[in-house]
Amino acid sequence: MRLANGGTLERDKRYSIAFNAFDSRSAGHRFMKLRALLETPATRCVFHPVQTRDAMIDYFRRHQVVHKIALENRAAA
Repeated sequence: MRLANGGTLERDKRYSIAFNAFDSRSAGHRFMKLRALLETPATRCVFHPVQTRDAMIDYFRRHQVVHKIALENRAAA
């Protein structure tokens, strides 16, 4: 793992890493080790009230992107 600028992580420094709720809860049993790690008190895991799934649904409803794509695909067929 590296920093965004390509630098290496310092061993004695703490870093914040963000995951969406699906991945942090095991991602359909694919990330069980991540779930186990996040359940330890040392990680100080915090769940925020805004869930990425809900934010995406709100975005698509607000902008009606799904409907526009569906209409464009119908016209191409």
